[in-house]
Amino acid sequence: MNSKIGPSAGAELIFVGSSALTYGSSSYWRGLVTFDLSTIPTGAVLQTATLSGTISGNGVSGTPFDTLGSLNVQHVDYGPSLETSDISGSSLGAPLIFATSGTTLDAPVSISVTDWVLDDLFSSNRVARMNRSQFRFAFSTMVDNGGSLNLQRASIRLTVSVRLP
Repeated sequence: MNSKIGPSAGAELIFVGSSALTYGSSSYWRGLVTFDLSTIPTGAVLQTATLSGTISGNGVSGTPFDTLGSLNVQHVDYGPSLETSDISGSSLGAPLIFATSGTTLDAPVSISVTDWVLDDLFSSNRVARMNRSQFRFAFSTMVDNGGSLNLQRASIRLTVSVRLP
């Protein structure tokens, strides 16, 4: 069984970057996404899980990859609602690089997150994390010392392949 997970199996739209122009002070944008895993039956064997998406060339401000470094993804558990602390809170492991300055804009990008989703589906974690996989996208550098707007838009989806019991 292959399944795309997300709103109507579509992609989550995120914005990630930094701005010294927002409200007169520096701000940093991170993209947080949640995917519902409840459609995966208990006892199913996860074979693959892939985060994929498109790094948009349309609506980009500045040069975020040159200024802020690589776009990383972190496995997180921020619960059923977002709190301010979730923006920069701890992650469940080391980040993975999702895209870099060499990434072709408007072309598909993907990364395996099988181990992370497997961890979310582990029996006690599945209950504690309420059948969700959650991810935070952030650039490797948080501050743009040049004081300009550097914003990147991306659409993200999670695709899983499982073997049914």
